[in-house]
Amino acid sequence: MPQCRYCQQLNTLCTFCVNRLFERHSGAQARALRRVAWVLCRGADPTLLEKADHELGIAVARIAVEARRRAPSSPVAGEAAIWCAYYAAVRRYEQRVSLVPSAVEFLARLNGAIMQRRYYRRFLRSHHVDIRRGVWRSLPVPASVHKEAILLHTFSHQWYQGILQNGLLAVLQAQRAWQDPQSTLRAGALAMRHTFLQGLAWQIGYCRHIPIPQVQDWATLALSGWVRPQIRVYPCHRQALREFGEAPRTVLLEWLPEWVCEAFHNGVQTPTELLETVRRYLDKVRPKAPRRTRSTPQSQGQNPKRPRRPQQPLALETWAVQEATLLDVSALQASTKLSPKESLVLGLRNQGWKLREIAAQRGVDVGTIKKEERSAQRLNCSYTE
Repeated sequence: MPQCRYCQQLNTLCTFCVNRLFERHSGAQARALRRVAWVLCRGADPTLLEKADHELGIAVARIAVEARRRAPSSPVAGEAAIWCAYYAAVRRYEQRVSLVPSAVEFLARLNGAIMQRRYYRRFLRSHHVDIRRGVWRSLPVPASVHKEAILLHTFSHQWYQGILQNGLLAVLQAQRAWQDPQSTLRAGALAMRHTFLQGLAWQIGYCRHIPIPQVQDWATLALSGWVRPQIRVYPCHRQALREFGEAPRTVLLEWLPEWVCEAFHNGVQTPTELLETVRRYLDKVRPKAPRRTRSTPQSQGQNPKRPRRPQQPLALETWAVQEATLLDVSALQASTKLSPKESLVLGLRNQGWKLREIAAQRGVDVGTIKKEERSAQRLNCSYTE
């Protein structure tokens, strides 16, 4: 595959070359998965997923974003209120989608991602933007309205591109684990749903890397509000935060932007990594419990002597015991009426063989070996008496 100049200089693959390589090899896989999903979802009702998507769109549109941001409380509290309402709608959405068959959801999300990505790509191409290579091929500067549309469609294209890539990668991992087709499509559907619901957080994370201070500040506040509904504050956390202020929740909201900035400074790339990093920062605030000291012989006034390990029998002694056992079996066979099978079972059991191993060696059931062992033990008891 021909690489761009940036890849040739760094001797690696950039993001756009990786996307082109993915599209070149994922077309056949997507077509095959379409056929499999179409066969598995025959007779299912596809309207359940459409109704759930429609209700999710209505619930998200009803969130008063600007009114919550203009609340008299802190900016992070306003963003957290927005995300709390969003995740409440997401929980209701996931309850409805859980009733939809996995093949129907996978096929719908796969077709939707392919069609939407194609639409945004054509729109951007009409405005002289090559989204595959991230190049703008136009000399006149577009108007502000066109700039907003180009930016919005670029983010939307990357969103559906991530949905398609994560779904196909999840299917590939499930196929490597030798799962059945139904489980494979379920893994792909869950990955695509997770990317679909977390796409807004990914876009805000992209804005955090834009070298404009105002955009970075807004992205930090938005991500702080996104993190807040997903972390639990336990009593130990509230007790530790109360040392820095009367209201622990207010102190946490003031610290969240600093933790988000520090996480991105340390190299965080995905929203999942950001969430785990903030949780670790919150756990560091919690006071550590003192270590429990074990009672030692010195603390109790006793003589500190280590207990000796039990001595292992020597190889010569083990061999002598085995030989004595074999002699006992021979004497028992000579003095009593042991059958060859009973003597064989008793000898192998004395050598340490298990019942199932003896049964596999002779090609019989374990119950037969148990009966022969019990009869041999009864004769042994009568012989010793």
